[in-house]
Amino acid sequence: MWSLLTYDFDKTISPDLIFAKIKKHTKAGSILVFHDNIKAEENLKTLLPKTLKYFSEQGYNFKAI
Repeated sequence: MWSLLTYDFDKTISPDLIFAKIKKHTKAGSILVFHDNIKAEENLKTLLPKTLKYFSEQGYNFKAI
């Protein structure tokens, strides 16, 4: 089961607000849900690289499941 639904598909929520929530609610072992669809495309292009960079710098590792 996932830990955090990012709401990247919701165009009424800014990527900055989504990223702030991601940083606040992510901890070791968290599973984040990002969406690969047209509704999420613009937010995903911003959020995914930013999230991976931020948490990589914090010492996190990533795995596909």
